[in-house]
Amino acid sequence: MTFPAHTVEKIGGTSMSRIHELRDALIVGDRKADALFHRVFVVSAFGGITNLLLEH
Repeated sequence: MTFPAHTVEKIGGTSMSRIHELRDALIVGDRKADALFHRVFVVSAFGGITNLLLEH
């Protein structure tokens, strides 16, 4: 049995704060059907959250 390869993709905090604008390009893009799956997203804190944590 073979398993499809996974990709690991990192999305930065500033991008996450604009996810509604970038969703089609970052997550879907020109992918169809199975190409939408087998992806792992590493997401840093939403924009500004790291700064808030450091202040406390």
